[in-house]
Amino acid sequence: MSTTFLIEALEVIPYSGHADRREFGPGLNVIVGDSGAGKSTLFELARFALGGDAQKTPVFEEDVREVVVSIVAGDRQLALSRATHAKPDVVRVFDRVTQEVEGSYRVTRHGKDTEVIGKKMLEWLGMPTDVPIPGSDPPSVLTFSDVWAFIHVTQPEIDRSIARHDANARTNRRLRAFEMLFGLVSPELLALNGLISEAKAQLREAKARHTTITSFLENGSVPPRSDLRQHASAALQRREHYTAELEHLHSESGVRNDRVTLLRGLLTIAQGDAADVEEEIDQLTRVQQDRTSRIDRLHREITRLERFQHANGALADVEFAVCPRCMQSIAERHVEEGACRLCLQPEPEPEAPRRRSGRSRQPSAPDDALPLVVPDRSSAQAEQLATQREETNRLLMLGERELHALRDRQESIIADIENLRAEIERLSEDAVTPRIDELTTVTRLLAEAESAERQAEESLRLWDGLDDVSAEVKSAEETKNQREQEKKDLEDSLQQSRDTLFADLSQMFTHYLRRFRAPNAREGHIDSQNYLPYIDGKRFDRISVGGGNRTVFIVAYWLTLLRASLQEETRLFPAFLVLDSPQKSLSSDGESSKSIYDALQTLADSSTPPGKPGRRVQLFVVDNQSPRGFRTDGELIHVTYEEPAIRTIPHPGPQDVRTLEGADPLNEN
Repeated sequence: MSTTFLIEALEVIPYSGHADRREFGPGLNVIVGDSGAGKSTLFELARFALGGDAQKTPVFEEDVREVVVSIVAGDRQLALSRATHAKPDVVRVFDRVTQEVEGSYRVTRHGKDTEVIGKKMLEWLGMPTDVPIPGSDPPSVLTFSDVWAFIHVTQPEIDRSIARHDANARTNRRLRAFEMLFGLVSPELLALNGLISEAKAQLREAKARHTTITSFLENGSVPPRSDLRQHASAALQRREHYTAELEHLHSESGVRNDRVTLLRGLLTIAQGDAADVEEEIDQLTRVQQDRTSRIDRLHREITRLERFQHANGALADVEFAVCPRCMQSIAERHVEEGACRLCLQPEPEPEAPRRRSGRSRQPSAPDDALPLVVPDRSSAQAEQLATQREETNRLLMLGERELHALRDRQESIIADIENLRAEIERLSEDAVTPRIDELTTVTRLLAEAESAERQAEESLRLWDGLDDVSAEVKSAEETKNQREQEKKDLEDSLQQSRDTLFADLSQMFTHYLRRFRAPNAREGHIDSQNYLPYIDGKRFDRISVGGGNRTVFIVAYWLTLLRASLQEETRLFPAFLVLDSPQKSLSSDGESSKSIYDALQTLADSSTPPGKPGRRVQLFVVDNQSPRGFRTDGELIHVTYEEPAIRTIPHPGPQDVRTLEGADPLNEN
C-alpha cells in the first residue's frame, strides 16, 4: 500500500462574512459545475495551505484572508493554516488528535537551519527528506512540492504534459521525485555516491602531490637516496668529532668556569635593576611636573579671587540707574521679583553653611579641579586654595628628595654594571686568547658539518615523502575501486527491481489504453530512462493530437502510477490523485470519458479491501459535468455561479469569469 494522504476538509476564511468549510471523504470525490465557478480554485487553495505556490484568481487575491486544510499524512491528523497576505511565508500546524500546536514553519528557506513546511510534510508522510536533486546549483533536495506535482494534475496539464516534463529546468526534479516515490533511490546508493566522490577527490589530490614531488626530484639537483644516506652518515661523524673537540677546547680555556657564569648572572640582574630605576625616575618626573603646574594654577586662582573680593566690596552696594556699558536708563524696565536689575538673572540665594568633616560622602574632586568663586564665600575659598597650594608644595619637596635618592641609586647600579662587564671581559680574554684561532676553526667546521647533515636529511625527507604519497595514491585507488564495486553490486540488485517495476507499469499502461479505447494505440510502455509514457514506440507528446488522444494517454499514465503503488507495500507514492478537467478535450458522451470515470471508481473501490480499513485512497476528479451514464459511489459536489465552490464569497457572474490557465507554478523550497 502506498503512503496515506487525505484531504478531509478545506476551510476558506474571507475578510468579511463567515468561513466556508467543505469536507471530503476517502474514495472518489467528483466535483462538477459551471466553468469558472471555483472548482479548480479549491485545489489551488489546498496547495497554498500546504506551503506551495498557487495560481490566484481575483477572488483568491481580494477576498480570502486565510486558508485551513485538514489532512491525514501517514499516521498524523493535522490542520495547516496559512494567511494570504499577513505573513504568507508561514504555515501554522495544529495536531487534531492532541489538540496542540505542532509548530510554525516557513514556506521558503532562510538559512540552512530553517525548518520549511515542504520538509516537514515529507517527514509526516514517511518519506526521506535528504534526497538530493542532481545538477542543482546551489545544491537542493526534494520537498513536498515535488511530490504534489505527481498527485495534482492541473487543468493546463491534463492534455499537455506529465509533471511539467516540458520544462527543462524541472527535469531532474521530476526524475528524482519518481525514483523516490517508487523506491528507485536507495539511501545506501546515495551514500556510496558521496563516498565515491570523496575517494576520487582524495585520489586526484594524492596523484597531484605525487607528480609534483616526482618532477622536483627528477628535474632538480637532489642526489639519489643511497648517496644522500652516505652524505648524512659522513656529516654525522664529522659533527660528533668537532663537537667533542670543541668541548675539549672550552674545558681547557676555562670559558665555562663557574666564576664567569656567576658574573654573567649578576650582570643580568643589575641590568634589570637599572631598567626598573629608570622607569621609576620617569614616572616621578611626570608627577613632579603635574604638581608644579597645579601650584601655578592655584596661584593664579588665588590672585583672581583677591580681585573678585575687591570688586565685590566696591560694587556690592551700588544701585545702578543706567547700564554701565551703554549708558541707557534701566529704571523703567520690568524686573521680576528676586532678579538682578542689571543682568535680570535670579539673585543668588545665600548657601547654608556646610559641616566640615574629615570624610565626605560625595566623590572627591580630581587633583587638578579648582573651586568655583561663590559670592559671600570668597574668604573660605581663598583659605581652601591656599591650603591646597601649601600641600602641593610639600608634595613637590618630598618628590624632589625621592628623585635625588633614585638618581643616586641609578649611578650606583651603573657603576656596578661597568665593573661586572670589565671583570667578565678580563676573565674571558685571559682564557680564550691563547687558543682563539683554533677555537674559531673548530666552531666553523662544526657548523659546516651540521649544515651538511641538515641538507642531507631534508633531501632524504623528500624521498620519504614520495614514498608516503605513493602509499596514499595506492590506498585512495583501492578505496575508490572498493566503493565502485559496492555501487555496481547495489545497482545490479536495484536494476532487477527496476526491470520488474517498468514491466508492470508498461503492462498496466497498455491495459488502461485499451480500456479507454485510445484510437490507433496498440501497445504502450513506460520508459525506464525518462519515466514518460510511450505509445507504439513514440513518446506521448510527439503523437499527432486528435480527438483528445493526449488526454487519454496522460490520464492512463497517472492511473497506472497510482494503481502500481497501491499493489506494493514498499512504494511511497501517495494514495491520492486530483484530475482537473479530464474531459477538457473529450466528449462527455464519448466512450473514453465514461471509461475513465469507471476506472477511477474501480480504483477507489478496490483500494479498501475487506479487513483492511486503514488502506484508504482518495481521488478527486473536477469537470464541467460527469459523463453520460456514470454514477459514482462516492461524493458528488455540484457548483454553480449561484452556489460557487467558495459559498460565502459571492460569484461576480459568468461575465467576469477568469479560468486557471497557463503555467503551473511549483514552489521549490
